[in-house]
Amino acid sequence: MIELRNDGALYYMDRIWVPLKGDVRTLIIDEAYKSKYSIHPGADKMYYDLRDRYWWPDMKKDI
Repeated sequence: MIELRNDGALYYMDRIWVPLKGDVRTLIIDEAYKSKYSIHPGADKMYYDLRDRYWWPDMKKDI
């Protein structure tokens, strides 16, 4: 299910696969919180918006 595409990124079901190691997940969540999602949409809304582009195991729990 995970595939390497020409842009060099790994994808899982057409979403960018985010590694569990490192700070990438934290950066994505922080940027989403500070961006258009910062209208205080709540964790569920932020999860649904982010899951359209990104994927990592236990993503909803992290958000």
